[in-house]
Amino acid sequence: MACQIATLLQPDPNIKLEKASDNYIATNELRSDYSAAIGSFNFAAVATRADIKCTVQELAQFMSNPTPTHWTAAKRVMRYFQGTLDLGITYTPSEEDPEIFSDANWGTCPIDRKSVSGYAVMFGNAAVSWYSKKKPTVALSTMEAEYMAVSNATRKSLSIRELITELGLPPRGPTTIHVDNQAAIKFSENSQFHARSKHIDIRHHFIREHITSNEVSVQYCATDENIADIFTKPLSKPKHEYFVQKLGMTRANRS
Repeated sequence: MACQIATLLQPDPNIKLEKASDNYIATNELRSDYSAAIGSFNFAAVATRADIKCTVQELAQFMSNPTPTHWTAAKRVMRYFQGTLDLGITYTPSEEDPEIFSDANWGTCPIDRKSVSGYAVMFGNAAVSWYSKKKPTVALSTMEAEYMAVSNATRKSLSIRELITELGLPPRGPTTIHVDNQAAIKFSENSQFHARSKHIDIRHHFIREHITSNEVSVQYCATDENIADIFTKPLSKPKHEYFVQKLGMTRANRS
């Protein structure tokens, strides 16, 4: 399985991490050290460090039999942490309802061709929830991969709406889900396309029900402004830093 890691955390963006050969067996020490590192990374990625979420989910795929190359990549993450110890999420007052950015990277792995999907829930001018995961099934098109990602975002939007309602901040309208694929948007809204999509798992089609009930609204946004892009694929350093800022992550003022 060959997967790229985030450009900012990898010496060469053209290098791909691959599954170990069949006759390779990692030492107990390497397996233990690697597992401990990934566990620590994952705790940070879930709690506050959204900027490494995509990288962690890729590195975690090799925990059963890591190679020295994988361990080198993990140490790159450690060095990245060392240089960004003061980076955290800053929330500011806002009267806007939560909104969600959804994205998918179709056929990321060249071996199994499964896609990576991700989303970011923005509230208070920063991310309050984020997601990055390789899908368990293969999507047959970019539209299908994006549509499956919107399905994940829709489920998250329902829980967010329920939470803020319990907090006394009921949403004033449908939760906007931003997507950078026009076909996925049209498919979400138009049931007439069903004949072309009978192979798509029925659990993804509940999106239309919640659009009809005015609980969610799927809208287009340009790829360059889709914050969820950081959760689906390796990015150039400038683009990575741009989306880190858009997530509401800033450096602490030490003065």
